[in-house]
Amino acid sequence: MLSLFNDGLDDQPIDAGANGWSGADFATHAALLPADLISDGANVYAAETGHIITRPGLGWVTLCHEDELSDPERTAVQGVHYYDTPSAERIVVARDGLLYQVAADTTGAATSLIPGAPVLAREGRARFTQLIDRLHYPDGSHIRWSRLDGAWTHGSVSTFDGGAPMPEWGGVAAHRMRLFAWPQDGSRLYASSVGAALGPADWQAGNNIRLGAGEGDPIRTVITAQGVNLLVFTEAAVYAVDTSDAAVANWTITNITHLAGCVAPETAVAFGQDVLFLSRHGVVALGALSDAISISPAAAISAPVQPFIDRINWSRIERAHATTWRDLYLLALPIDQDEWPSIWLPYNVRTRRWQTPWGSSLGPLPIGDRGGHRVLVDESGRLLVDQTPAAIQESGPPTAGREPMVVLLANGWSAACISRFGGRQETILADSAGRLLRLDPLIAKDDVSPTFAQQIVSWAKIKSFDHGSPNNPKQPFWSELVFQESTASGVRAYFCPDGVVSFPLIPLTQGILIDGGFRTGEGGAFPFVFPLSFRPNKQTRKRWHVRHLPRFRDASLLVYAERGRMRLRSARLSAFVDTPELL
Repeated sequence: MLSLFNDGLDDQPIDAGANGWSGADFATHAALLPADLISDGANVYAAETGHIITRPGLGWVTLCHEDELSDPERTAVQGVHYYDTPSAERIVVARDGLLYQVAADTTGAATSLIPGAPVLAREGRARFTQLIDRLHYPDGSHIRWSRLDGAWTHGSVSTFDGGAPMPEWGGVAAHRMRLFAWPQDGSRLYASSVGAALGPADWQAGNNIRLGAGEGDPIRTVITAQGVNLLVFTEAAVYAVDTSDAAVANWTITNITHLAGCVAPETAVAFGQDVLFLSRHGVVALGALSDAISISPAAAISAPVQPFIDRINWSRIERAHATTWRDLYLLALPIDQDEWPSIWLPYNVRTRRWQTPWGSSLGPLPIGDRGGHRVLVDESGRLLVDQTPAAIQESGPPTAGREPMVVLLANGWSAACISRFGGRQETILADSAGRLLRLDPLIAKDDVSPTFAQQIVSWAKIKSFDHGSPNNPKQPFWSELVFQESTASGVRAYFCPDGVVSFPLIPLTQGILIDGGFRTGEGGAFPFVFPLSFRPNKQTRKRWHVRHLPRFRDASLLVYAERGRMRLRSARLSAFVDTPELL
């Protein structure tokens, strides 16, 4: 008689798994994903080696605040820019209408107000660009500039060469030795003289071109392309302006695409020979879009992370911004009801794969009073007279009950830039409390202040495996995880069969736990074994018998790390495949 159900252990178990990963896909059913993609996760990325690795930690750089701190609610960084000349390097930060200079991108970098700098609008974006040795930035109807050569000097221009007042500017950009400016909600692009943009004589009112056909589609941002072309992004289209001719009147305009435009100016980033930006359809790559005849959310490169695109808080979309780190395009988005971007969506331009969201909820910063000056306070309430380790050791007594303290609350991320002090490239993130932090793969925590850091919680859920028989029940047999050069601890492994809801939709305590609380990559552990050896293990292999777990048709594994840097190399699940059951 033919057996329709086989639960015998004499059959050979079928193995399934992945030996490396390239990214994540949140929009496709987990059982339909390729083996090199994970179906869910947070704070991890796929390295070029195929490992799933906990994202870089955030290293403390500095806090931008002035002594008075008149309005602790208005602490968000409005803009940040790396200023570089042969004689000076600075990170210039706008916060609460004031301009700060940061002398380095290392821990405890010296920070001060820029002497004589103009007071800008206290709200909204501050947009910077550098033309030769001057930093230019719009301020209402003024285009202001600042220059550091031993000391800071400043200037501005608010009229054209004939005396006509300039419009309210929306932004500025430098291209081929000219400064370009565009009005708020306007379609004209104005160009300065070659090599100068300091006074009315450098701005002729007739040196402008109009984009579009008067359809009310305003310019949102401008990016320098390779060669002579200038890319102009509106809300519904992208144009290329050929600036090779010396006369502005002879410049030619080409409509690259009318299918999508940039809805958040700070999200447009040139990466290699392409430009990535956020449109109403999601994130698109200009190179692919220029050859398309139609576009939809499914055609956008952000289709794998569409669940997050659908959660964008469009009422705060002007606060979205982007930067880069290594091969990753990092997009900061306000989602759900967030007032500020709360997550970063990384996209690997080389592998064309999205990674899991990166997030960090940094704690509040207490500010104390010391002799009429506002200074940082550590977690115990001691005054920090500076942000360097030596000064921290000489900190003053606790302020509780004796001197007033102000607490700066962080609600999300507000700006970012790339610094290159000494030729070393660093990605700098700024938050709504005025902090500057750098992405640092050498640290495994997020700095909240100079003296306090918090753990990074990271986790990943691999695709669901059906062992080549999607309709057959399976009996799990054994499971294996391999970590290489991992320093994570408090690691938990979970079994997720048949699309059963898992973390983070349910608490970890409700998941099907395989093993909880183990360590990876540690050579020394109690009880001591002689001779003592504390060198990290190159590889940690964890294998479990899972015969007791429920049957499944397709199942995945979820790996959760409470602390440290997880480096997951492979995951496997072995099972016995049964013949189909009769109904």
